[in-house]
Amino acid sequence: MLAYSFWTLLNQMHPTLLTVTVPLCFYGQQKTGATITAPETLKVTLSGKRSDLTNLDLATLAAHVDAATLVPGPNTLTLTREHLFVPPTCNLVHYKPSNILISVHEETITT
Repeated sequence: MLAYSFWTLLNQMHPTLLTVTVPLCFYGQQKTGATITAPETLKVTLSGKRSDLTNLDLATLAAHVDAATLVPGPNTLTLTREHLFVPPTCNLVHYKPSNILISVHEETITT
């Protein structure tokens, strides 16, 4: 029983990796008439304690981007763990595509 308890404790504290596909979502004020073209999903790899990764709600995990920071034309995004709203004990190890290109197109109204 003592060995099992010790194994469980070490197993929960051992760093592990989790790879999951998450949607790319936008929030914030967008310009009227602007459309955003971006990948729908990203594949991210997180590292952390097994207990922290199993406590993540994978159904609601998403990459969140503030649309107010985007400029017209092509934008590149460097994804960080802050975009995913994960606990500080989880780290973003890798994401794919590695070059996230977001394009903002402003519709021009002709009269």
